[in-house]
Amino acid sequence: MISYCVMMHPKRQKYLSYLQGKIPNLKLSIDCGRGVWDTARRAWLSYDKDKEYHCVVQDDIIPCEGFTDKVEELIREHGDQYVYCLFIRNKGQKSLEDKWKKGFEDGYLLWWKLNWALAVVIPTKHIEDMVAYCDKMTDKKYINRDDERMKHYFKSIEKTMLYPLPCLVQHREEEDSLIGLGHNRGRRAVKFIDDENTKNNT
Repeated sequence: MISYCVMMHPKRQKYLSYLQGKIPNLKLSIDCGRGVWDTARRAWLSYDKDKEYHCVVQDDIIPCEGFTDKVEELIREHGDQYVYCLFIRNKGQKSLEDKWKKGFEDGYLLWWKLNWALAVVIPTKHIEDMVAYCDKMTDKKYINRDDERMKHYFKSIEKTMLYPLPCLVQHREEEDSLIGLGHNRGRRAVKFIDDENTKNNT
């Protein structure tokens, strides 16, 4: 049903065995120093042709317990009408302030915007067109912005994002951004499904 690939920087290869233990048959797209989009496009194009969905994750995620089972359950419930973004934070999301309560009641949030592509699942039927569309975005500002490229593509085909609440992955707080976006402590999930005793960060 789903194939998986991790975008990995050489500085974070220490997490590879951990992620492989959490995500069986995990493929690898290594950063070769040609920008984030280069790594991302190779990760997306690594999808299995016999799978209906492909998931690309970042090297600094903490997947929840039973991650692959939960992703499959989510997709079976909602189908291929959505792109699934498995992480979202509330910081800087003023347009969502009135939507968090209902989102947690429903178990998911629908939004037009792909935000923080920490772990994203896409129906494989869209991948070739998505990569071709994103390749045309040649402005230098997009070289390290795979999420921005993908956001524009999905907006162009009117595809909605589904964010499960609580989130199925968390950001490693001990890591810093490798593209100058600061430390991960400020980029934490609004609520991580394995943090049973924490309050929603809303």
